[in-house]
Amino acid sequence: MKLWTLISSGLGAGYAPKAPGTFGSLVGLALGCALLSLGHLPLLAGIVIATALGVYAVGKLPEANADPKWVVIDEIAGQMIPLLALTGVSLRGVAVVPAMADAEADALGCPHVSATGGPSTVADPGNGLLDIYAGATPGTLANRTRALIAAVRANNSSISDADLTNTLIAAYCPVVAHEAGMSLAAKQAALKDFIAGAEPLIAAH
Repeated sequence: MKLWTLISSGLGAGYAPKAPGTFGSLVGLALGCALLSLGHLPLLAGIVIATALGVYAVGKLPEANADPKWVVIDEIAGQMIPLLALTGVSLRGVAVVPAMADAEADALGCPHVSATGGPSTVADPGNGLLDIYAGATPGTLANRTRALIAAVRANNSSISDADLTNTLIAAYCPVVAHEAGMSLAAKQAALKDFIAGAEPLIAAH
């Protein structure tokens, strides 16, 4: 496949046997979400690059005037533009997530995290605090929890115990989700034990 054809078809998405435009739109949405998770400037740059490359690539096609259905670069660029109005999103539907948060964390029901929090997300406390449990052992877990509680309270003295608990869960849950050799039930039990152990630490701070 020639380079200009590859670009115009959205890396081959336009050759889907049915609804090539829909497939192109999905590629644009996925790409746009990934870029927006890095910020609005990367997303804007992606839109400009996709549009410029698309215009140039389509102009190189001998069949450009026929508007072939497999040309979907316009759908890709077009789907990214509305995302500029959003405050943040990613392929997990969140703006900021701990480094280990992914589909496994979703399967365990780990909270989603956003820059400022919201009805269905936990606010990111910043400064990389959500990664505090990476490499934690049973012997260091309580101390790291105390450190996280102190840091979050220092940043937001008015945070409720419930919101603070959710922040701890958002940080620790992805770690549990990636524990090798544990069943889902065992992971859920470990998370429940963590919450039970965190409650008196929260009350003490």
